[in-house]
Amino acid sequence: MSIIYGVRHAQYANPNSLVVSRLLGFPLDDAGVKQSIKLAHYFSDKNISAIYSSPELRAYQTADIITRINPQLKPVIKSDLIDDTRTPLDGIS
Repeated sequence: MSIIYGVRHAQYANPNSLVVSRLLGFPLDDAGVKQSIKLAHYFSDKNISAIYSSPELRAYQTADIITRINPQLKPVIKSDLIDDTRTPLDGIS
């Protein structure tokens, strides 16, 4: 049996309260780094074979922190195919 864990991203810096959707940038803030570290410890005893991330900076940083704290994990696989944001602004009906 396989178990799939879904983690979007930890808290990110957004001082102007923008609707960021897929805008570039927006790194994790201090609270987001701490949240990612907690996630890393949560996943430390799980049998994880791969971690995938969207190219969004905040998502990649969250995944990267999890893998750096857990050296048994392989590096994050970044994929443009991972995208959970669809809005009318995307031009997708």
